[in-house]
Order: sequence, then C-alpha cells, then structure tokens
Amino acid sequence: LRPGRFDELIYVPVPDEEGRRRILGIHTADMPLGPDVNLDALARETERYTGADLEDLVRRAGLEALREDLETQEVPMPLFRRALEATRASVTPEMEAEYQQILDTLKRESPLGTRRIGFEVARAVAETSAEDGGGAAEPSREAGDGGGEKVPLEAGGA
Repeated sequence: LRPGRFDELIYVPVPDEEGRRRILGIHTADMPLGPDVNLDALARETERYTGADLEDLVRRAGLEALREDLETQEVPMPLFRRALEATRASVTPEMEAEYQQILDTLKRESPLGTRRIGFEVARAVAETSAEDGGGAAEPSREAGDGGGEKVPLEAGGA
C-alpha cells in the first residue's frame, strides 16, 4: 500500500463454516456437480480457508475432472477430495493469532463508537422558496471555499 492511500485498518477474519459453505456454493453454481458432492462436508473440512483458497479448491477439482475426461458431465466428490489434498489454507493458526492480537490492540487504542469521523458533503441544493418554483439551486457557500460542510459520523454508522 502507498502511504496515505488508506488510513484505516480493517480486520476481515477468515470465513466461518457457514460462510465457507456459501462461498463454495457461489464458486460451484455453474459447475455440474456429481450427486455425491457434499458442500457442507467440504465447508467443515476447510477451516482457515479464505475465499480465494476455496475458489482455488473448486478450480482444481474442475480441472482435474477435465484432465480425466474432456467430455465429463460432472465433477464428483473424489475429485474435490483430491483437490483438498493438493491445497492448503493460506491462513495458518499463527497468522490468525497474530491478526487477533492486532485486532485487540486496535480495539484498545480506538474503541468503536468513541471516535468521530467526517467527510465533505457538497451542498448542491439550496432551500427553495415558493417564488422561484424550485428552480436552479444555489451553492450555500461562496465560490472557492469547497462548497461543502464537515458532517461528523459515529464510527460504524451509516
């Protein structure tokens, strides 16, 4: 990352079992699966896998099916098992523990809800009166001052 590009750190944990199941469903939606394919079982067996890891798993199983038979009509569970043996989670338990430490530190240094952030809101529409019939909007500030105002938001708010 370039300096100044982002000023917030956001911790995105690896998906839980339900999340992994949904990700597997997304990546296999257009893949003809064999009747023996159990995405719930794959989700249970892929702890610490990221979305990219799961995408790789599905891709490997599909490629393996094509290697076996270019005319294949489905990807059976044994090919997912083979792909699972050939891949691994990119997040190790040590990395997960380190991320948790960083998250805990960030929470202590800047507890959610106590920090205020803001952004510029351009005031494009001025109040209109009945006389002008809701005509052209006038800026609420003089030219050259940015034409906006600082609007505070609570962290985590929308």
